[in-house]
Amino acid sequence: MTRSLLASMVTPAMSKEQFEWIVECNLRLPRAIAATLLYNHTHMDWRDQIVRIRKQTLIIAGRKSIIPWTSQVWINQSIPGSELEIFEASEGGGHFMFIENPEKFNRRVLQFLSPSLEVS
Repeated sequence: MTRSLLASMVTPAMSKEQFEWIVECNLRLPRAIAATLLYNHTHMDWRDQIVRIRKQTLIIAGRKSIIPWTSQVWINQSIPGSELEIFEASEGGGHFMFIENPEKFNRRVLQFLSPSLEVS
């Protein structure tokens, strides 16, 4: 189950070694806790809270993430002044874009945190 779920969260470009590392890290969490976390994550409706956010917000999504990228567009539209970055599948735009494309992910986070800083 774990391997199958994680496979749905990455792009085909992810190396076998990287994927096995993700599986190994995931399996360190006791399965009962992992199941509770997954259940809570998939059954919570945060929409009434999201619309109340009034802080600077960066939303990063993957076009091929298990979390629909369209939901992240809604979040962006619901938080005034928020920024949205969607990684395409060719850019490692699965659920783990920070692993598949750490250069772009880190550059975008740094740009958000330090807008006056020139990040190359």
